[in-house]
Amino acid sequence: MTASFRERRDEKSAETVLLKNIAEKLESLESQRERLGEVDWKQELENYKQNEEERRQEDRLYFQSQLAELESSARDQSYNQERQAMLRQDSVRLQTLNEEIQNLKSFLGADNISESEMAEAQNTVQEKLVEKNSLDAQIEEKLAMLDQVQAELDTTPRAGIMSTNPGLVIILSILGALVLILGIILIVMLMNRPKQPNLPPWMMYPPRRPKKKANTNGSPQPVMTQNQQPAAPQPSPSEDIPVLQSEVNDMKQAVVSMSVGQPQAANKIVKDWILEEAPPEPEPAPVAEPEEDEGKGKKKRKKK
Repeated sequence: MTASFRERRDEKSAETVLLKNIAEKLESLESQRERLGEVDWKQELENYKQNEEERRQEDRLYFQSQLAELESSARDQSYNQERQAMLRQDSVRLQTLNEEIQNLKSFLGADNISESEMAEAQNTVQEKLVEKNSLDAQIEEKLAMLDQVQAELDTTPRAGIMSTNPGLVIILSILGALVLILGIILIVMLMNRPKQPNLPPWMMYPPRRPKKKANTNGSPQPVMTQNQQPAAPQPSPSEDIPVLQSEVNDMKQAVVSMSVGQPQAANKIVKDWILEEAPPEPEPAPVAEPEEDEGKGKKKRKKK
């Protein structure tokens, strides 16, 4: 009984130790995986960068090879077309000469021809042979020149459209000059245009218009004579009513426009206007009496 209990106890302790070791191993693996996960995204970016560079390089090389093949095939096709176009008439003429020469030779091989016909046929054959030789030389010269042009095109670096089309260069130069002239004219017009006065901000009402001031600056009045007209009467306060009405209208418009953006400031201005006292009425200026009247009064006093 005791031995079996000990065995079970030993088994349980062994299982506990084993489970503990497994748990520690799992924890270490989990922590290691987390540490590797922090580094993996950087390594993944590096791998992506390297793979993308290799892919782009391969694509570039592939497209370059395809472009070279297309250029080569297009060059060969253009060369063959030009060669056929150049030799079309010469080939037809050469074939005709060969047929005529063969016919003349077969005619000379006949037995029932006279000496005069034979001599004439031989002369014709000689002329045809000379023409054929000149035509062959002309064909060879054309082919040599075509090969030379093709070689120059292959060795010459690619030039832009400007070097291949001088007419386009002239047109672009003229257009550039016109654009420059128009720009200068526009700048001169903007410089000579009269400057407009700066508008006040929308939230501020316009300033009051100056009132008509009476001649009350205390300057000495000129000496009045008997023949001089009497001084003109000073303007009454009723003449300033239109000016005041226009000022009030301007202020109303300014307050209305201000009430849209800043209602508090508009309410404050209206309250200030309501609480503001009315200005006193202007006092009429005293009329100066002429000096002659003063002199006459003094003379009368002396006589008395």
